[in-house]
Amino acid sequence: MRFILFISLFFLFFDSINQASANSNDAVNKKEEWTHAPYIGGRIGHNYLSDFCNNIEQGCDDNQWGMGIYGGYQFTPHWGVELGITDYKDYRATLNSGKFSAGLRGYDIAVRYNWLFGSQTLGFVKVGGSWQDVDRALDGQDLKGQSAWSTLGEFGLEYAVMPALSVRLAQQMLLNSLNGPGYFTSLGLTYYFGGAPTTFQQRADKVATVDKVEKEESFPVFEPVLFDFEQTALTRKAKSQLETVAEVFKQFPYTHVRLSGHADTSGDYANNLLLSEKRAREVQEYLIQLGVPETQIDIVGYGQRNPVATNQTERGRTRNRRVEIELTRPPEP
Repeated sequence: MRFILFISLFFLFFDSINQASANSNDAVNKKEEWTHAPYIGGRIGHNYLSDFCNNIEQGCDDNQWGMGIYGGYQFTPHWGVELGITDYKDYRATLNSGKFSAGLRGYDIAVRYNWLFGSQTLGFVKVGGSWQDVDRALDGQDLKGQSAWSTLGEFGLEYAVMPALSVRLAQQMLLNSLNGPGYFTSLGLTYYFGGAPTTFQQRADKVATVDKVEKEESFPVFEPVLFDFEQTALTRKAKSQLETVAEVFKQFPYTHVRLSGHADTSGDYANNLLLSEKRAREVQEYLIQLGVPETQIDIVGYGQRNPVATNQTERGRTRNRRVEIELTRPPEP
């Protein structure tokens, strides 16, 4: 069972790399973005102590289910630090001298390195140390502890399932866990304060994704600018997107920029129509500051009429609070 899980994780990890490599051909100069925010999570899994039952011919248990919690902080798109506490449960063996048991807990600290694959998948590697707290007993009588530090390594994947929630699959390895290596395969749930998993996204830096439709001339395609609930102010990410638009516009100075404002279904219809127009105008004003001529910007507000996602979930409503950006040919004289 453990071998199958380990191999499945290994191939899933490298399959994600292959898909990311293929997708990179569809965009130019992509960079990862990350909201610098803390996260917490919980996990449950199966632990195997490879050397615990060596030379024990009678009953011995080197497999157990364990659970734990973890938390961390991502300082850059790639680097972060993570702490964790894991209860690996009790391990028992029948010796000539009596019945032996050992309770095992780990207190971890590790440096974490990330890769971003596509819009929702993140791979990570952790390296650090774990204080292995051991409580030993023989026939119910406490023995002197065997606690010690162990080198820790871990790799895994996270998949964003909601704006602030991701599922984690990981394989942890400890060099010294009850006199030998320990392997903990776990499934976890991670919550990012501030909705960090929504930033498992990539943006074009200088050149936007090019429309592949074979035409006499095609224009780049831009990601929509998103807004917070009931807000018209541009976020830092939105301003970064618009700076990309302004850079691309310089390559097509004869075109017009069409801005289509939208809203979710929160609030009444008339207010949402006005809100969508204000969002489009906010984008227009920032593009003018970046050098796009006002006479070449066209704006329209659609209110809540054209959703791109369900309005029954927060994630869907977030996608609907948007301004779409399109380069168009100038109108016929």
